[in-house]
This record gives sequence, structure tokens and C-alpha cells, in this order.
Amino acid sequence: MKYAFVVLSVLALSLLFAGCTGPGSPQQGGGGNPGANDKTIPRIPADDNGGTAVAPEQNPNPAPAPAPADLSSRCTLSFDNDTVVQGGSVGVSVSAYTQAGESASYLCGEQEKILGSNGLLKAFSLCKYPAAGNYEVWVKINGQPCASKTVAVVAQAAPAPASGSCSILGSKPTAYSNDHRLYEISVKYDGYEPGDKLTWNCGPLTKFMSLGGNTFGNPSVAGGSLTVTCEYVGSLAIENIPPKISVKINDGLCGEVST
Repeated sequence: MKYAFVVLSVLALSLLFAGCTGPGSPQQGGGGNPGANDKTIPRIPADDNGGTAVAPEQNPNPAPAPAPADLSSRCTLSFDNDTVVQGGSVGVSVSAYTQAGESASYLCGEQEKILGSNGLLKAFSLCKYPAAGNYEVWVKINGQPCASKTVAVVAQAAPAPASGSCSILGSKPTAYSNDHRLYEISVKYDGYEPGDKLTWNCGPLTKFMSLGGNTFGNPSVAGGSLTVTCEYVGSLAIENIPPKISVKINDGLCGEVST
């Protein structure tokens, strides 16, 4: 009986001690602040099938921006000539169809010109190109190209060297009277082009003829000789006879005859 009482007393003390230190009681050293050392674990939501959903991964390579719209069907561009000598002009025809809030422009030579806005727009310009090279001509809608072509500007050719040769074979002055004189000058020439000009001065008056035979009897350009004349009639004309009569073809001097 004595031993049974002792056993019951031990059991009662054990139960009392367990109640004071159970999960609901503060731990020693905790300062009476439950949860101060707890860590928050993020909650991952369940998927539609009741399982644990997987968080989506971040894409390290985002998709590129969409390409600009193709506007080529809304613009036209044409030239009257796509090759020009430097310093020349090209006729440029352009058109653009613009929608609300859009504007169009085009490049003419080295200058951007405003075509307009809202609707179908057309223009024609003579565009000058002062230097040799390839020049881009474009049409743009809201700054975006919709048509483009290239003009080739070639360097101006150097002047061709003077062609042909000429000289004076001889001259014949004739004095019909004191107030009537005639000078006949024979000129030899060779190797000139049709349209080359022969000139000679008869005092204040300069005479000329074009090489290349025509109905007026102008000489052939193949070469040969011809005679030019200076005639002075009257005392005033006699007083104005030049000291020399010069004969030229183009800018080349054939010779001079003293009077």
C-alpha cells in the first residue's frame, strides 16, 4: 500500500511537470515573445490538378521588337533620267498615300522637301546635283522610307583639245581707187569638225563662216583652202582699215595680214 502511494505521487508530479513545459508554454530564453525566431516559408499555390504549381522561369532573352510596317505599297518614285552630268538636273516624280496623322517628305538633290499630309500626295521637282557621285533619292512617311532609288552623277568631261590646223597661204590687196580697196586672203585648213567657225576682222566689223558645207556654200570640213575678203568703200571706211587683218578658226589663230 505504501509503495502504491509512492508510485501514484510520482505519476502525478510527472503529469504536472509536462503541462508546464508543453508546446503552448514559452521556451526559456525566448523573452516571452512566441514566434520571434520563426522563419516564413513562401507558399507555392497548388495547380489545377491539386499538385504543387511550379513558378514560371524568367526569360533571359526577351522577344525582339516587332519590325516596322512595310510602306512600299503606299509610295512611288520615278526619274526622267537616272544618269546626269554634274551640275545638271533630274526630273523627280513622287507620290505617297498618307493616313490621318501621317506626313510625307522626299529628298531632292541635297534638300528634303515636304510633300504634305492626309491623303494622296503627288509632286514633281527638278533636282540639281552639283558634284559627281551616287545620290540616294527617297520618299518617307512619318520618317520611315517607303521608296528609294539612286541617281548617278558623272563628272563633266574635260574640254576636248583643239582640233585641226590652219594657216594663211597668202594675201592680195587691190586698190580700185583712193576710196575703194579690197583685201583677199587665202586660208589653208584641215581636220576641223562640222560647225567650227572661221572668223576674220575687217576693222570694226568681224565676219565669220561655219565649216561644213551647206546650201550657202560654206567650205567642207575635210580640209582644203578658201579665200576670205575685206572690202572698204568710202573715205570713212578707208580711214578705219585696221593695221592687221587676223584670221582664226575657233580660238586658234591661222595668221595675220598687214594692211
